[in-house]
Amino acid sequence: MFDLVADVERYCDFMPLCARSVVTARRVLGDGREELTAMLEVQHAKTGLGGKFDSLVHVDRDRLEISAASKTGPVKSLINKWRFEEAGEGHCTANFSIEYEMRSWPMQVLMNRVYERAFQKIANAFRERARQVYG
Repeated sequence: MFDLVADVERYCDFMPLCARSVVTARRVLGDGREELTAMLEVQHAKTGLGGKFDSLVHVDRDRLEISAASKTGPVKSLINKWRFEEAGEGHCTANFSIEYEMRSWPMQVLMNRVYERAFQKIANAFRERARQVYG
């Protein structure tokens, strides 16, 4: 699961609303973490709402943590964190948190209304992707 989440370039293959996902820069930091600059383009087919998000992503394989932060596009601030824990042979527990603030009040209200549903769709997309990749 860690590798699925770290593979930002593949998000457009399975993530709901993700029309495009590109890593524009990649480097290894002095502490061993990998730092990615990534661009995600999201588009809601029915409403036409969408935008591009440039994010700074830190991948820490030693601690099994991934974090991403964005302050571009329709978000004033977006921070998400993944933490993975081994849970027996071939299993893990994935903890995910997200904090966001939209630039416009109407978009904030809309996101607050659809947040839970959107979060479940994202979680289910990662679960399904894991089934496809790992069986």
